[in-house]
Amino acid sequence: MYKELFEIIIDHQYFTSGSVDLTIKPTADTLKLLDKSHFRVRPIRNGLRVYIHANEEGKVHKVVDAIEKFQFDLFPKSSAYQLYTDLGDLKAGEIILFTNPTVKTQEVVLEVSSVVAAGQYQGYPLVGRVALNVVDLSIGGGMQTFRAVLKSPAIKWRYYLLSDNSNTELVIQDRNNHFTFHQQEIPGAEEDLIAHALQLNYPDLNLSLFESKQAILSSNKPVKNLQLIRDGEVLIRHLPNPSASHSGIKIIKAIRANA
Repeated sequence: MYKELFEIIIDHQYFTSGSVDLTIKPTADTLKLLDKSHFRVRPIRNGLRVYIHANEEGKVHKVVDAIEKFQFDLFPKSSAYQLYTDLGDLKAGEIILFTNPTVKTQEVVLEVSSVVAAGQYQGYPLVGRVALNVVDLSIGGGMQTFRAVLKSPAIKWRYYLLSDNSNTELVIQDRNNHFTFHQQEIPGAEEDLIAHALQLNYPDLNLSLFESKQAILSSNKPVKNLQLIRDGEVLIRHLPNPSASHSGIKIIKAIRANA
């Protein structure tokens, strides 16, 4: 019979629901070690689970040396990974490294550092590695859960609003009271190329710029109830969200005074 030893769960801040866009696989050396020691690896949602052989009474014995490591590699499933993942201060050739601390609790958030490594799976590059020290595993003491947490970038959102009436008062309001937007002065051409281009392309329209007070975490769950209000009346009930791929910028064109 087999007994649950540990599981690795990938938590990505961008994916608030559903499956994370990542694949986790044992390294070649770890796969050999697992096979030799009669472990079993099974995929689970957003991760994997490792089982250890036990006798009929459910007792297990340590079958690998304390100096060994279980290592699992992380690969994205799309080229958009870098757009929704905060890579921190990683240098060229480095990937995110997750390691287990010495504390032996049932659920552990893995520590984060970096390591130089390279690899590829189904055309996508290696982006992370989970390295678990066997000596720090609670073998026989119940299943442990290790969480590898990936952060998504947080950026300030900027809305460029084009309207046909300079006397119109525009306000962006969050009905959920999570975010605050302030109107900004339009910077000079050298400071804001987008504003400059919009003014050149739409000389007959009035340009307004709003920026969020706080950086907003990128997420696959849209922020709803961001309202565009004109002269006290709701013009747009749910403003479209800027994306990280567009640097948090959204352009709303042709707001008509009589719309």
